[in-house]
Amino acid sequence: MAYSPFPSVHGPRDASGFVADRLAEGATPLKVLYDHGSASLVPMPTVSLATIRALVVAAHAAGMLVFAHVTTAAAAIDVVNQGVDILAHVPFEPLSPT
Repeated sequence: MAYSPFPSVHGPRDASGFVADRLAEGATPLKVLYDHGSASLVPMPTVSLATIRALVVAAHAAGMLVFAHVTTAAAAIDVVNQGVDILAHVPFEPLSPT
């Protein structure tokens, strides 16, 4: 990735420890990256929705808001359905009114 190395989480089981580590570093919100690369035509791996949900649960239990980096309308809907509080960016395509 262009800005690596970022701390990473590999699955839902890692979520609590990942959030605890971010808190120990002084983070107040948690930002997750959910981007398959489809909007930029550069495919890349991303975390599963189950992992995002586990991160949201752990972060909320710690009193943290969760921001999500997304680039598509479908990704925005996916992360909101997992409990993410804020979209860090406006998707490149319009969101459906429904």
